[in-house]
Amino acid sequence: MAHRLIPTNCASAQRLDELIATLREAFPFVTADREKGSDHIGDMITHYLQMKAGYARWKNPPPLAAEIDPMIERLNGLRENAAFIVVSDDEHDEDRSITFNMVPGEEIIVGYANQKHQNAAGPIAIRVAEVLDYNIKEI
Repeated sequence: MAHRLIPTNCASAQRLDELIATLREAFPFVTADREKGSDHIGDMITHYLQMKAGYARWKNPPPLAAEIDPMIERLNGLRENAAFIVVSDDEHDEDRSITFNMVPGEEIIVGYANQKHQNAAGPIAIRVAEVLDYNIKEI
């Protein structure tokens, strides 16, 4: 139960501040927390570092192991350009809100707690994709 929002070429060129401003114009409730966004990227880096340490103990690590250092380097470059976003039509109704980490030019993954949440908040994810000029796929 999730949606993947994929930036188009036009959307990829936008800055983080522009994307946040666009969301604030389109929705009654939007919060953007840059520190939390950076921390989320940091958590991803930690995960990859743990994978790298695990693979270092293998006699024959899989080909995927060679991709870890470039991924860590790429993520490090994104840390200062990330924000954790909350978008809602009603800030008091958790079922009608979505959260995601946003980095310009990167995909956005919107997850749902359950089917009720997806039914209530799925249309918000669709609207976010529309206003940001992203494509959307259910995953």
